[in-house]
Amino acid sequence: MLRWTAPAIVALTVLLLVTGAVLLFDGRGSGQLVEIHKVTFIVWLAFMGLHVLGRLRELPSLAVAD
Repeated sequence: MLRWTAPAIVALTVLLLVTGAVLLFDGRGSGQLVEIHKVTFIVWLAFMGLHVLGRLRELPSLAVAD
């Protein structure tokens, strides 16, 4: 699952940062770009959640090793 979600997370992160930067410099908050940014964030959050859940198996062994 981690190998499947990682490329999507990278692409979504880039899209999220680009749309955020454009909104920051645009200053008006145009409707369609705001919607793209919001939807991208929601999808990014879902993929990050899956990615974090995939890492939970390793957490107990990493905590014991520390």
